[in-house]
Amino acid sequence: MMCITCAVPVCNRCILSTHNGHVFESLEAKLKRSKDRLSKYIEKLDEKSELINDQLMMHSCTQHFIAGERQCSKEKIIEARDAITASVNAKSEKLIKQLETRMDKSKNEVSTIERKLNSALDKIEEAKKKA
Repeated sequence: MMCITCAVPVCNRCILSTHNGHVFESLEAKLKRSKDRLSKYIEKLDEKSELINDQLMMHSCTQHFIAGERQCSKEKIIEARDAITASVNAKSEKLIKQLETRMDKSKNEVSTIERKLNSALDKIEEAKKKA
């Protein structure tokens, strides 16, 4: 037997003496109630465990998704960088060619001016010799 008043197991002699007038129940009934209560706790723990496992699964899926997105973004950034680099290189080459063309034209113009000046100087020298 179980003394409900004192929450202790008792023998038949104690029921009649120390625990006289207290409320009792059989150990089997107390055991069944305890088992039922523990079963409910276990059931709740199982439910919580399932929820936690579901959340962990979702978290794992989210991590994989983010990792995939990050890799995709990284690849897009690399592609954009490569495209920009190629564009800058192409424009640089075009500008260099334009500068080289302008320099060649300027050199030709300077050479033409030098020839004309030399020709004019030669004419002045001839005119001085004749005079």
